[in-house]
Amino acid sequence: MALGDRINRLIRSNITDWKHQRKDYQRELEQTLKEFKQSVQNAISSQEVLWRDYQNAQQQANELVESAKLALQQQNEPLARELLTRKQSYSKQAEELKQQLDELIPTVTLLEQQLAALESERDLFKANLASANLEQDLEAMPDLDFAEIDAELDLLRSRLNRL
Repeated sequence: MALGDRINRLIRSNITDWKHQRKDYQRELEQTLKEFKQSVQNAISSQEVLWRDYQNAQQQANELVESAKLALQQQNEPLARELLTRKQSYSKQAEELKQQLDELIPTVTLLEQQLAALESERDLFKANLASANLEQDLEAMPDLDFAEIDAELDLLRSRLNRL
């Protein structure tokens, strides 16, 4: 087998291998991006649920205060005490929810930043592929005819040997 044919097969093999690696990387990047987006959406949903629960607890506490004031105006001190006790429970619940929110907000912000960085990496990867037109260049690459080159080299060798 001629040296030129071996080189031709080696080049083609390396190009094919590289194309497969690039496609695998692109698939992995897209899958990671999809999973990460889902994680960010879940974190944002959790944040929204916590915020609604916090607002509801605050609203309940405020309503209980107003009800306790009304009970006092009606000279119903035992009911007012009971309402204020329940208000403390809602206030405590609101504080706990607020603390959870305060811990979750920086995490969500960080996840959003990381998602943006991952999306930038994907966009950069796609832009590099597009600018290089690698697919078209590789497909358009003609088969190299090393057999002809080998024949010419053999002819030159034989001429040199005759001299």
